[in-house]
Amino acid sequence: MQELLKENKNEDNWDLISNNNIFKVEFAQNTQQMINNWNMGTARWLRLIVFERVPKNFKFLAVPGTFLLSAVWHGFWPGQYVFFVLTNFTLMAYKNLNKSIIPWLEYKTNNNKKIIDLVYFWGSLLQHIVFNLNGVSFTILQTWDRTVFYYRACYFIPQILSLM
Repeated sequence: MQELLKENKNEDNWDLISNNNIFKVEFAQNTQQMINNWNMGTARWLRLIVFERVPKNFKFLAVPGTFLLSAVWHGFWPGQYVFFVLTNFTLMAYKNLNKSIIPWLEYKTNNNKKIIDLVYFWGSLLQHIVFNLNGVSFTILQTWDRTVFYYRACYFIPQILSLM
């Protein structure tokens, strides 16, 4: 068990008292960095209980299963399930983009640092906007009717951006 705990790079400096690293959450470049630095105790518990225990044949279910258990852990409010599903899609989108678009962009721009930094900046900004628009359903709109009303008023832009 201790070996699993030492594998996470974010826990190397974790003092086991503070549960959030606000600076790293607010300036995170992607959803994974936000998750790793927010509610670190629960994230660690979820990783050990769900993510690490999923068999290799079913690794594609590790992240959605972790989000599902996290949603159950937070309570039975529909808005929270909407948030966790959309966050799962956002995280999958980031991973897919990081594997496909970024290497292609580096190749096309001959590793031009300014262009790549600009892409990371705009991607980070877009990720924060989408995450915060999705987070409204978690924090304020916990009923299904209020969540649907909010997203209709936003013309489902957070969902469209998450799915894109």
